[in-house]
Amino acid sequence: GGGPPSEIQQLQQRAVDDPQVDGLCPGKQRQSSDVGAECWAAIWAHGGCKASNVPRYEEWHRAQTLEILVADVAQWAHLPD
Repeated sequence: GGGPPSEIQQLQQRAVDDPQVDGLCPGKQRQSSDVGAECWAAIWAHGGCKASNVPRYEEWHRAQTLEILVADVAQWAHLPD
């Protein structure tokens, strides 16, 4: 490693650095895990994905922090549909 961060990593970093993330899910911090399906849907839409395509909120999502979910969606949003 040690090369420049990949485009995906940069996208993820930008997504996580967005101050709007703090207001996405009232009562949830960036380090909160098990944010809930409603919060997950908000993260998904915020990331630029279609609200109608929100994946089910599952065990994996429950284990992640809000910040990790935001980074994950940033990656999905930039895959071709």
